[in-house]
Amino acid sequence: MLLKNEALTELSKWETKLLGNLEQYFKQTEGHVYLVEGYRQDFENSAMSLRPHSSSRHQTGMTELDRIKENHTKELENRVCALIEECWEKKVKMTEKELDEELTRCGLKQ
Repeated sequence: MLLKNEALTELSKWETKLLGNLEQYFKQTEGHVYLVEGYRQDFENSAMSLRPHSSSRHQTGMTELDRIKENHTKELENRVCALIEECWEKKVKMTEKELDEELTRCGLKQ
């Protein structure tokens, strides 16, 4: 949630800066401002559309993250089940230390 708030704050900051730059550009009297005056609203709309667009990307990223977590959890469950089955078939009785070492070896414990 903290990362999301930071991202939204950063987007808001850049949106404000972009809109400010647009405002300054259209206030100038020299150059060819009159040639792009018709596109002024399009520029502003594009700048303001960044926030909702990033929100949909955020949602897509969160969905992908949830999928990865789910797959990782299933993989860990399969490894634990395989270890339990292997120990059960061989009638292995491990000490706490041996179990910790085996779980570390399988990547189930750090």
